[in-house]
Amino acid sequence: MPGLKLTPGSAYDFLSVSVDEWINNSVPIDISLFSYSTRVIQLVDQLYKDFWYEDYVESELEDKIFGLPKSKKRQIIHKDTIIMVLMNLYHKYCISGHSGSIAISRNNNNWKKNRYNPTGTTISQIKRVLDCLMWNNLMLQHMGKVGDIGGKVTRICASPELIELFSTHDITEDVIHLHQENEVIELSTKVPMEDNHWRTRNKKRILLEYNDNGFTTQAREQVIRHINHLKQFDIQCSSYSIFTKVDTYRVKRVFNTRNDFSLGGRIYAGFWQNIPSDHRNNITINGASVVELDFINCQLKITYALEGIFYKEDGYILEGYEDPVGRSILKKILLMCLNTPSKNSARQAAQSWINECKKKDEEIYNYYKANKIRIGKLIDQFAEKHADISGYFFKEHGLKIMRIDSDICMSIVQMFIDANKPILTVHDSFIVKEEDEDLLKESMKSEFEKATSIKIDDIHMLVKKE
Repeated sequence: MPGLKLTPGSAYDFLSVSVDEWINNSVPIDISLFSYSTRVIQLVDQLYKDFWYEDYVESELEDKIFGLPKSKKRQIIHKDTIIMVLMNLYHKYCISGHSGSIAISRNNNNWKKNRYNPTGTTISQIKRVLDCLMWNNLMLQHMGKVGDIGGKVTRICASPELIELFSTHDITEDVIHLHQENEVIELSTKVPMEDNHWRTRNKKRILLEYNDNGFTTQAREQVIRHINHLKQFDIQCSSYSIFTKVDTYRVKRVFNTRNDFSLGGRIYAGFWQNIPSDHRNNITINGASVVELDFINCQLKITYALEGIFYKEDGYILEGYEDPVGRSILKKILLMCLNTPSKNSARQAAQSWINECKKKDEEIYNYYKANKIRIGKLIDQFAEKHADISGYFFKEHGLKIMRIDSDICMSIVQMFIDANKPILTVHDSFIVKEEDEDLLKESMKSEFEKATSIKIDDIHMLVKKE
């Protein structure tokens, strides 16, 4: 029986959007998603028996009996791979129904057996699972090719038949887990995208292998402790419900480029980091309202602290650009001065961002055009305004600062874990229950002073109390 193959121009009644939207509204497959629920295991056992056992297990036994060479033998489908694929399909369905898809690369290099692949899944395993699901009408699939919308990437989503099967086996969002061997300490770098024109300079992030040492072992233990702590709490958002329970404790720490882990290290966590800031005002923890506090001018403040200076002004303001939109543009430009290797690259990066805003943020782009902003001139003005730290400009200093602010963040998290109180992080800002506001303020001040030897007294409240 042929499966549900999707090609641009075709349609199925259960799709709530156009095929193009379905393809574009995709997220990469998450190989950390898993399940240890007996309900899921029973479902997989049933699927394995119905669809895979005769085709693969018995075939391999026959191959051994008839003495076929190893290269000719069929591989057994690992149940861990089936569970991982099913949990991705179900997680995506919980979040967006049939209006989105999961993107799966067919590049062998993206399926290496390493610390970031907890199930040891290979591309051949993935293909076998997808083929079987599709041919039994349990999955919708679009196999991209060069020139297609979205490129040479397979997109999939659960079919109504699979959703019904989930329902029959009482599969609910609480059975979606993270694999126990999920790596929470990532080392990454950015490389040019394949077939990328030199003028666009688009890059993709790739994960790097590394050898564990005392620091990575300790950092991993800290993150796992943070994950287990978050699992205790009911975290909700009344104005944003596109997440599941597992999205409230998906925490990792990401370092950049160097094997000595001296760059980056920021925490990337749950759904609250990926929603508009005004929605965070509607977060509750165990039903309680929250406050969000952040360090004002965090990267600037730490950079000045390295020079022994307590900087208290708004460092992102220049004369004539005091309004919120102007400030947001200037903040972006100044941070690029701290995160790029040269003045020219800072200017190019800022210009590329402005050009992207033409499609993604018209308010920013229209402001830029209306005020005839000259990026190079603003960079010179910032160098003059921040003469005390201008020596840090154009030296990719930002990732070093992120390492410092990420250590401050982890120290604050640890204080709340020790006090058995919930805390959510958004890089250099923190969300806690209203009743814990004073504890957060004191923690932020004390940990900043420990890291920089500078006392601060300006903590900014982002989420206002009603």
